[in-house]
Amino acid sequence: MSAVHALNRGSAERRQRAIERLGLHALPAAPVLDGLVRVAARALRCPVAMVNMVGADSAWSLASTDGKRLWLPREVAFCSTAIAQPRQLVVNDLRQDARFARHPLVDGDPHIRFYAGVPIGDGDETLGTLCVIDTEPRDIDDRRCRRWTTWLGPLPTGWLPAASTSPWWRPRPVSASAC
Repeated sequence: MSAVHALNRGSAERRQRAIERLGLHALPAAPVLDGLVRVAARALRCPVAMVNMVGADSAWSLASTDGKRLWLPREVAFCSTAIAQPRQLVVNDLRQDARFARHPLVDGDPHIRFYAGVPIGDGDETLGTLCVIDTEPRDIDDRRCRRWTTWLGPLPTGWLPAASTSPWWRPRPVSASAC
């Protein structure tokens, strides 16, 4: 079983404490994560891939293929559903899934149709996802998703804890209420 699958899905409070302990609110742009999202997008042939964290009240991007670091209320973020899964969450057409059919990002701009996300964390807690999205429905088979999960899913789980101790990274103090 990979480190991704073995993560404790944990409570929102434990997840928030781990995010704060690692200083992920203050993580500067990271070339490693930027490269990872480009590879993830290419692997599933999707235009957008992201590394997202899920805090107590919000979700935000640490890296994205479009270079934007987005913030969403937790209840709107697809990754909030994905982190509750023991493995990857793949929805080929969000309009056809009862959990997402009336979701504001499906019904309205940007009209997302496809989502695939794999839980990532610090080795103890699930903290967020590596995910890909598209505005077109997809037909991604299980074998391709398993390869994507096996190859790419463990990378941020190993990198996130190491980044917080790296000499290049100096976190800025940010209160939990800022996110």
